[in-house]
Amino acid sequence: SNHFGSITWDGKNTGYVQLIDVPKLATLKKGDTIVTGGQSYIFPENIPVGKIDKIFIDKSTNKFVINVRLFNDMTNLGYVYIIENKKRKEKEILEAASEKEVNK
Repeated sequence: SNHFGSITWDGKNTGYVQLIDVPKLATLKKGDTIVTGGQSYIFPENIPVGKIDKIFIDKSTNKFVINVRLFNDMTNLGYVYIIENKKRKEKEILEAASEKEVNK
């Protein structure tokens, strides 16, 4: 749906993470696939993360909190890839300039 949020881990179960700050306008259902977006400095876009397991509403923010069952066992990784984001500095500069423009 192109809606986005931030992934956190509540420390309870290594097989699940929480996707937070997703607007209630997003159309979601159990089993939907979650992928990385283009906003991260760390992860490339469109990497599959997991599937939606449960959906809650955070009463303090009125946004979704989504339990995501991870595709990979993060406690047993055999191979990982380290990817250098060659456009990170440019993105940081553009975001800082944009932030200054908004705060004028």
